[in-house]
Amino acid sequence: ASLAGAGTAGELPGGAFVFNSRATITGICRHAITGEPLAGVEIMAHYPDGWGDPSPASDNIVPGADGRFTISIDSGEYYLNHLGPTAMYRAGWYDNAALWPEADPLTVWAGNTYTVNFTIYPKLGTIFRFYNFKNNTHFFTDSVPEAQHVLATWPNVFNYEGFAYLTDPATDTYPLYRFYNMVSQSHFYTASAVERDRVIATWPKIFHYDGPTYPVTPFPAPGKTAVYRFYNVRNGSHFYTASAAERDHVIATWPDI
Repeated sequence: ASLAGAGTAGELPGGAFVFNSRATITGICRHAITGEPLAGVEIMAHYPDGWGDPSPASDNIVPGADGRFTISIDSGEYYLNHLGPTAMYRAGWYDNAALWPEADPLTVWAGNTYTVNFTIYPKLGTIFRFYNFKNNTHFFTDSVPEAQHVLATWPNVFNYEGFAYLTDPATDTYPLYRFYNMVSQSHFYTASAVERDRVIATWPKIFHYDGPTYPVTPFPAPGKTAVYRFYNVRNGSHFYTASAAERDHVIATWPDI
C-alpha cells in the first residue's frame, strides 16, 4: 500500500473561503499479479472500540471497473481494510497486514485528501494458469512472485488466464513434482514419486527436474476436485484442467490430438 497526503482548500473570488469539514481518502485497488485495477473490492475504514476491536467508521465502498474508491470521513485515526472481491482473494488491512492490529493506523484531518492504494492478493493455495501462445501449452504455479516474474519477463509469450484451482495447505500434503520439457518447451507435472523417478532415469536429456512445487492430494478424497491430465501426441506436451466441462470439450473437440 502507498500513502500520500495533500491539503486542500477551496478559494472563491472576492476573498471568501469554504472549509471542507471532512477528510477524503482515495486510492486504487490493483491485482497483485497483473497490476491491473480490480473491481468489486470492498473497502471500509474502522476505529478501535472500547474492547479494542475494529468498529466500522464508514460505509462499505465498492470500487468500479477502474478499481478506484473514495471515502469521506471525519478527522481521526482509522484502520482501512479490504474484502474480496470474491472468495478467491485474501482479506487484508492497510500496509498489506493480515490482522488489523498489525496494520498502521492512518490519521486524517478535515479538508485534506489522502491516497491509499491496495494490492489485492489471491488466497494462499490458489493455483494460477498461464497460456503459452507460442507453443500452445500451459504453465501452473502457486507462487505470486513467480507469476509476477513470468508476466514481467515474458509478456509476449505468456497470457495470464486466472485461477486454475484452489489447494488446501492443511489437507494437501503430497508434493507436486515439476519438470521442464526441453523439447516441447513446456512443463510436466506429476504427484507420483514413482513417475518422477522414472522420468528422471529415462529421459535425462529431455526433462529438466525443477523439484517439488505446491502440495496436492494424489488420490480421491472428500471435498477434493480431480485434476485431469491429457497428453498431446502432436507436440509431446501435457494439458491439465480441474474443469470437467473443459475436459469434455477437449475430448470432443480434439480426439486426434
